[in-house]
Amino acid sequence: MEALGERLRYLAIVQKVGHGETGVLALTGYAELARPESDETATAVEPEPALELSPTDSVTFAYTDRFAERYPEVEDLLRRTLRDAVVSFVTRLG
Repeated sequence: MEALGERLRYLAIVQKVGHGETGVLALTGYAELARPESDETATAVEPEPALELSPTDSVTFAYTDRFAERYPEVEDLLRRTLRDAVVSFVTRLG
């Protein structure tokens, strides 16, 4: 999302956690605030994190889980982290 010279990047990421076949998958969110012009210049400004996440801000999946049963948790995590990222973005614009 871009507005008034600011950019919000939001990612929802599923990654493997653990070793070998005993690991699980974890869904997490990530967001950062950046200036679009820094993509084009040699003196790029580092993006700033837009979310403060705790270790519990994720949804983990074992191979026995059914996604449909876990969907409410997924939806809650995505809605909450995206809302918080947009609030950070709008606050920075103000």
